[in-house]
Amino acid sequence: MPANIIEELTTLLMSCKYYFQMISRYNKKAFNLEHFLGQFFHVDEFLEFQQLLAKTRSLISDALAAQFVAREKPSGNLVLYCYLSNVLEFVQWFRLIGYAYVTYGRNRSVDKDIAKVKDDISAGITPSAAERCWCFSRFNQEWKHNKSSVMLIGCIENPICDIIRTQNTTASMNVLSHSAGYSLFPLTTIGLSANFSTQPPWTVFEENGLRQHLRWLLDHCGEPTGSFLPAPEMALTFHGPYSILNHRSFNDEFSFVIPFASNRRLSNDDVSWNSFRISYGGNWVALLFDIINGPKKDMKYCVFPDAARVLERRLFSSMKGKSQ
Repeated sequence: MPANIIEELTTLLMSCKYYFQMISRYNKKAFNLEHFLGQFFHVDEFLEFQQLLAKTRSLISDALAAQFVAREKPSGNLVLYCYLSNVLEFVQWFRLIGYAYVTYGRNRSVDKDIAKVKDDISAGITPSAAERCWCFSRFNQEWKHNKSSVMLIGCIENPICDIIRTQNTTASMNVLSHSAGYSLFPLTTIGLSANFSTQPPWTVFEENGLRQHLRWLLDHCGEPTGSFLPAPEMALTFHGPYSILNHRSFNDEFSFVIPFASNRRLSNDDVSWNSFRISYGGNWVALLFDIINGPKKDMKYCVFPDAARVLERRLFSSMKGKSQ
C-alpha cells in the first residue's frame, strides 16, 4: 500500500468518531499479524506463539517490524527480543514445532551456550548482543521449500532497551507485541520523512553543550542541517517527534499504534510503560533513558532520566518508611 495512503488514513482516524470506527476496522484486516507471520508459523502455531509472546513480554523488531508498519511483503529473519530468563521457553517450543538450532560455528549446544551467558553475567561480564543471539530455522513446505529463520536475542535488562541500543536509524524504531504494533517515527518508517542515524545514549553531548550547539546552528545556519540531524527548530520546539524538551513513548501523539484483534485471554502489553528523551551526538540521534524495576519480579522498564530520578526517590522513601 502506498505510504501516502497510510498517512491519509491516520489523519482521518483522528478527525471524527465515524472515521475512527471505519479505519479501526480497516486496520484489523490490513495489519494482520497472523497472516504476516504465515511463513514462520502455521495457524495453530501462531496462537501458541502469541500466547508465549504475552507470557514472556517478548517483542519482535528489526526489519520485519518495519515491513509490517509500512505494509510491505515480509522478508528476512524474524528477530525476537526476549528476557534472558525466558529464552529457554522459546528454545523448547521452537524444537517442538520443528525448528533446528543453527550453530554458526559455536561448539556448544544451545542450552549450554545459554547457561554460559548466564554464568558470565553472574560473574560481572556483560555479553554482547551477538553473544546473546541464537538462530533457529526449518524448511517450510507451504513456501516452496524456503527456509524460515528465527533469531532469538536474550535481553539482560529489558527488550525495549536492547532494541533501542541495537537499531541504527530512526526508521528502525518499530516493535510488535502480542497485542499491538508500534512505530516511534512512523512517517520515517513509511518513507515520508527524513531518516536519521541513531547511536546508543552514552554517545551524546552533555545537556548544556547540546543546547549551545543547537543555538549556534539556529544563529549561523540559514539552511537545514542536512540529512545528518533534524533541523534545530525541530529539536527546540515543544511539539514534535525530535524535541529535546519533551519525552517520547511508543504510544504518544507522534507514534503510530496498531491494535491487533483482541484476545480476551491475553493481557495488554507493557510497551507504553517505556519512555525516552531525545538527544543528539555529532551526526546522530539518541534516545536517553534509565532502567528502573517494575512492580513485578524481573520486570524492568526504560524511563526518561528525569522521571526515573523521581520514581527512584519515591521507591527509596517507600522502602525507608517500611523499615521504620
